[in-house]
Amino acid sequence: MNKLPKIPLIFGVTGHRDLRPEDREKHIKAIKNIFTKYNNEYPNTPLILISALADGADMLVASVACEMDIELHVLIPYNQGDYLNSIDDKELFHELSQKAGDEVKVLECEQNEDGKFTHCYQQLGEQIADSSNILIALWDGVEEPSNNGGTAAIVRYQRDGFDENMFDSRDGDVIHIIPTARVSKPNQDLDPLQKNVEYLGRLKRVGFKANLQRLDALNEDISTHTCKDQSSDYTLLQKYKKFFGDRANTNQTRYKSLMTWLIMLIGIAIIFLETMHILSGAGELYAWGNHLILGYFAGLSAAYYIYRYKMRGDKLQNDFIYSRGFSEAIRVQSAWNDSSIGLEKKVSSYYLRAEPNSLAWMRIALKNIAYMDSSSYQSAADWIEEQTAYFEKNITKRDEDYEHYETIEKWVFCIGVVGVGITALLYLAELAHIIPHGDFPSNWHLGVLLSGIALLLAAFFKKYLYIHGFKEERDNFREILSSFEQADKRFKGADKKLKQQIVFDLGKKALIENSQWVSLHNQRRARFEME
Repeated sequence: MNKLPKIPLIFGVTGHRDLRPEDREKHIKAIKNIFTKYNNEYPNTPLILISALADGADMLVASVACEMDIELHVLIPYNQGDYLNSIDDKELFHELSQKAGDEVKVLECEQNEDGKFTHCYQQLGEQIADSSNILIALWDGVEEPSNNGGTAAIVRYQRDGFDENMFDSRDGDVIHIIPTARVSKPNQDLDPLQKNVEYLGRLKRVGFKANLQRLDALNEDISTHTCKDQSSDYTLLQKYKKFFGDRANTNQTRYKSLMTWLIMLIGIAIIFLETMHILSGAGELYAWGNHLILGYFAGLSAAYYIYRYKMRGDKLQNDFIYSRGFSEAIRVQSAWNDSSIGLEKKVSSYYLRAEPNSLAWMRIALKNIAYMDSSSYQSAADWIEEQTAYFEKNITKRDEDYEHYETIEKWVFCIGVVGVGITALLYLAELAHIIPHGDFPSNWHLGVLLSGIALLLAAFFKKYLYIHGFKEERDNFREILSSFEQADKRFKGADKKLKQQIVFDLGKKALIENSQWVSLHNQRRARFEME
């Protein structure tokens, strides 16, 4: 048994090399303020910093991060030998590299015809910006006209650059700019402690914070989870897939158990009510039987408060809906990571794009999970076959169950209508003295009638939404199955380029289908089901 790592919040750094020595303490304080802010606001979420360990800003932020026990990842723009020649403080470079341990990676970038690596620095900065949620920029604010890999170019890329889904705005990206004067520009007068935060894309400040709170709540659940019955060679991606799958199944079981108890309590309450109604007509048992009305209201009250307590904040349903969404998205990511296909795509750029901003935290989490593990636990071919069988099974199941469920709901509703109608007629007959039942307290009878109507309407509208959600889900499955069946036939004889296209298109289609499922259940909250 071992612990599943929490999903981190990822920082990147860009900045000038020629920092003024007299500003060092202010820079350190400003950097610590940023890290402390996120540590305090999201205590369950670990922080990671990606740095190229260049002189100046990169090394300074990395040093502060290590001092605060923040995990350091190093990304070098080209081969380490040539890169070291550009570093003045080689001793600090080696010290920080050792603290990063295995998390030191080198981009595959070669010098151009002029023997320069300028394009490598641009590529490095863009990759750091793309990988991070929060970019710390020690910048003097001076714009530079070209993309030369400098600080201004990377800030501009983070502000204006497109991700893989180029017509959709970024979400979950923030720039913390620390005003930084440079030795090469002695006339600058900038205060590093002056706050300058930019919230980019669709989320803005409030939305970004709300999404990080959701991520932090997920990490709180992960912290209590222990990976059981998992092979030692499971990839991290596979462990997350199992965690979310188990979490969805657990919450489905809890929900079914809750509904069973609620039905039992309501049934007991009805028994108390009917017994009271019978005994209240017998004179010698009237005094005792009439008190059974307390049992009726006690049963309904217990059912109501248990439901409210168990469903507080919708956590039970949220955990199920979002866990299944994560599970399916990670499955697609694993297929896209298949090394034999060579498809370098991230599901976070395509998943839940048309859904409310409140679900952006799922994309942030998936982006950071993909950063932590880019391996695959399932081949693309196996994924296609598995998904084809999955949709075939579920369409068959839904075709078999749909008519049965719909018939039951109609009969239950009709019986409810008849029951309430008879109760109403009896009540009116008592009021008109057609039925001599003066000993029965009519005000209680009216309360029973109204509560019965309320329960009937609540059940009807809930099941109405369920039926419509059920039909939409079945139709979605039928549509996507045809795509997987065609892909399964074409995939085996396809070349690498065609395989890439097939897996990419199928993955996007699967993500759209799952986005619809998450949205459908998130809005209607009609039922739980996990095959």
